[in-house]
Amino acid sequence: MKKRVFAALLAAMSTAALFSACNSGDSGSSSSESSASESSVSTSSAESSASESAETSEETDWAAQAIADRTETEHLVVNWFAWAGSPEGMDRVVAEMNALTVPELNIEVEMQVTDFAQRSQSLTLAFAGGEQIDLYFSTGLGLTQSVQNGYALDLEDDDGHGGSLIETYGQDIIETMGWDNINTSRVGGVLYGTPNERDLAQGRNSIMVRKDILKEAEAYMDLTPDYDQIIWKVESLDDIVTILKAMHDAAPDITTYQPSTMNATGWTNVDNLGGDSFGVLEDWGQSTTVVNFFETDVYKEYVQTMYDLNQYGCISPNALTDTTADSSNMMAGALAAFFTSGKPDIAVGKVGDYEVMAIQGGPDFTSSSQIGGMCWMMGYTTVDPVAAMQYLNFMYASPEWNNLFMWGVEGTDYTLDSDGLAVVDENGTFNHGMQWLAPSQFKGYVKEGNPVDLWEQYEVFNEGSTKSLASGFTFDTAPVSTEYTAVTNVYNQYQKSIEFGFSDPESSIDEMNAAMKTAGLDKIIAEKQSQLDAWLALQD
Repeated sequence: MKKRVFAALLAAMSTAALFSACNSGDSGSSSSESSASESSVSTSSAESSASESAETSEETDWAAQAIADRTETEHLVVNWFAWAGSPEGMDRVVAEMNALTVPELNIEVEMQVTDFAQRSQSLTLAFAGGEQIDLYFSTGLGLTQSVQNGYALDLEDDDGHGGSLIETYGQDIIETMGWDNINTSRVGGVLYGTPNERDLAQGRNSIMVRKDILKEAEAYMDLTPDYDQIIWKVESLDDIVTILKAMHDAAPDITTYQPSTMNATGWTNVDNLGGDSFGVLEDWGQSTTVVNFFETDVYKEYVQTMYDLNQYGCISPNALTDTTADSSNMMAGALAAFFTSGKPDIAVGKVGDYEVMAIQGGPDFTSSSQIGGMCWMMGYTTVDPVAAMQYLNFMYASPEWNNLFMWGVEGTDYTLDSDGLAVVDENGTFNHGMQWLAPSQFKGYVKEGNPVDLWEQYEVFNEGSTKSLASGFTFDTAPVSTEYTAVTNVYNQYQKSIEFGFSDPESSIDEMNAAMKTAGLDKIIAEKQSQLDAWLALQD
């Protein structure tokens, strides 16, 4: 139904452009038509008309035509998230963005920024209510969940002129990301998103810590921090646990560590295949056998680790219900460390008044969903698919737009130093910390404190990571949608209690696993294995 409505909308939008293009094409091709008539009197008028139409279609710049036919400024809604909700100063930043896009595209934008803790619920309610969301970033709802719920449009839908939306109106996206990366955002062969320029790998077994408390913790452990590095690389997760316990000993009056729902995969050696934990690959994705994560030794060891940390006093009793952003808790002086993923510039700067440092105890790893699972998507409630694709294309093409998104307004929110690095007002109102969401981050300025060649370092980081054999695979949940919903509900019921260390591992894991199996977990794993096998066969 949505595709029929979408096609009808495009057809209606393109009618005027088509008549205009055909009329202008008649005079431009008259001499060639006359020549053709002289050389071949047998050519029928129908064939000649078809030839003219094909020639016109090939010559028409439909992207330029769409802009020319946009007689009124189109208003679009772009939805993304920040850890602590919409930053102050957004209005002035949006005004500068519109100053770029209204003259060039005749499109203005409204930035809709949600708090990450409420993001899934917020997006679900918005889409269910039919609210306008033209473009949105997938994280917090998820690529496969968006597709399963029918929230996203196919970016290769017919453009009304015999091509596809992305091919006709998104050439800068293709040039920036390349098809190898873009294709990782397919589900069931359908393209639903476009990944962005960022870290395409994760440093596993990582935490972000306050330096002042880490220094005090040295008296309680045998490890010696390397403060000269952005990331202190330690041997394993065991070292991470040692550090957290020492930090608790050094500062027992504040919460040592705030766990994350991403902790279980971020602190184990599995590829959460397709972006969820309902069937994973072990050994950093070097095995292609899909297994039940909750029956693996690595999951049981992780849960035991969290239980031990909780028993030691490292985790707040409020961790199950506290939805405050980790950075906000740290800024308030109430938190010493939180979950993160390592990357070249992970700990440059401060969190509030506190200097921070990243510590990593695992390899740099690219999972199956690391690239395509986090992507920009087009909402099914968009008011204009063509305008939405043209705006998305501009987001990938424009260095000016990306700098506005990342740093705000030059002279107000940041300045440039003599090396061309962005000097950000850490106490400024637009310091949202979500630069990695920018479509073309590598076209923007590097932040002060980083090496000038940071974006080149990112390329080395991305290329040098351990890559899952399933990198680029996406799981289509449609064949098991009923089971997927049921299993998700069971997991949500147990996850935090078990994975944050509040439940005895001996009994709680078995109880959760049994309930998930009853809900259909085994069927999901079997379907995931079947899809993975088919995908792997195509890679050869």
